[in-house]
Amino acid sequence: MIKKLFLLFLIALPASIDVSHALDLKQLTLAQSIRDNYHLRIYASLPDARSMAVAETIKTVFVGTKSRDRLYAIHQNKVHILAEGLNSPNGVAWRAPYLYLAEQNKITRYRFDEFSSQSPKLPNAEFIINLPNYRHHGWRVIEISPDGKFLYVSLGAPCNVCKVENLHGTIARLNISSHDKKLEIIAYGVRNSVGMAFHPENGKLYFTDNGVDNMGDDLPPEEVNRLDKNGQHFGFPYYGGGKARTSRPLAKGDFTFPLVELPAHNAPLGIHFYQSDKNRPLNIPELDGKAIIALHGSWNRRIPDGYRVVMVDFKRNPAKVETLIDDFLDMQEGRGRPVAIKTLWDGSLLISDDGHGKIYQLIKNQQSGK
Repeated sequence: MIKKLFLLFLIALPASIDVSHALDLKQLTLAQSIRDNYHLRIYASLPDARSMAVAETIKTVFVGTKSRDRLYAIHQNKVHILAEGLNSPNGVAWRAPYLYLAEQNKITRYRFDEFSSQSPKLPNAEFIINLPNYRHHGWRVIEISPDGKFLYVSLGAPCNVCKVENLHGTIARLNISSHDKKLEIIAYGVRNSVGMAFHPENGKLYFTDNGVDNMGDDLPPEEVNRLDKNGQHFGFPYYGGGKARTSRPLAKGDFTFPLVELPAHNAPLGIHFYQSDKNRPLNIPELDGKAIIALHGSWNRRIPDGYRVVMVDFKRNPAKVETLIDDFLDMQEGRGRPVAIKTLWDGSLLISDDGHGKIYQLIKNQQSGK
């Protein structure tokens, strides 16, 4: 009987979601440098909107979730549910013609030569590799190298502060261009990175890292790191943001301090470089070459902080951090919590918000299409 009821539930599951839910975006504040010429609109509404993958060749945006266990696709103004009952399918990445999906316990991929809104469906899964299966910091983010050879995956430490081993507290990669599907650790001492991006000019991997809890409101700083060579150690559990936190730190020179420090408990998640491209219009020249980072916001601070999107200019020394979109904290209908940033094929910027279940689009004032 239970099995029959479950099957009926699946049959009744809607193939798409209404995207018309309104939200007053005038509550959000844009940086002075862009507010006169740009505005935010709701690109799509879908519960628990997290990581995004922009598939330009098929004009589709894939969206992963952490708690809803769903995989979504946005195509021709409609949100489609491609799969349910997954295991925290937070990580998505696109390399035509494949969508790579990272669940808590594994990575699979799906071949999309096209996408049909009339009959949206997930192709047969191709298994790639198993991952350590644990809940604490178990939501994965993935990124594909610019040459398309390697897939990078973050494997957060399964704790607040603890001694880590094996793949825990690392960033690893696997060669997706070969048949040898073995994870290679390329960064150690990473507590919980929920955002990775390759710099469009120097080709290096940049990633955010969330600091330790329960050290007070202002310690340790959050991190933005750069991988200069494979095997670097970024401090966890000994250091965070350049601040010692144990009585037995690593020997000097054995760890790498962050490239940029951000305020404690701001929870930096997605990082994305907005860059001019010969195949894509540059619709927001004020952001050209800058890293855009989503600060998800604090949950354990006496005075809440974060809840904004910032831009980082690495061409300056030291790097300059400025607020791009602010006031997610004070939005009506609950707090907005930005998660991921991506550039759409028209040059506009997408920002996901799992607090409201929205994806916002930063566009020019005269631009209105999707």
